[in-house]
Amino acid sequence: FYVASCTKFVTNVCVARLVDQGVLRYDAKVSEYWPNFHANDVSLQELLSHQAGLVHFDEMIDFPTKALSCRSDEE
Repeated sequence: FYVASCTKFVTNVCVARLVDQGVLRYDAKVSEYWPNFHANDVSLQELLSHQAGLVHFDEMIDFPTKALSCRSDEE
């Protein structure tokens, strides 16, 4: 079962909350948050709107060890 397409909405909601909290910026390059990201000139907005021009791949991804949380301190 391939869950990637099912998680797009949840990912976008979490990112929107982090943008509202000032943790992320839509215009920032993905490599600012994920230094090993292979496309250094792609913004977060381009990535989330599928305009980054990245090809499909099914390889394991080495995510950063620091995880971002969708939870607000106000909750």
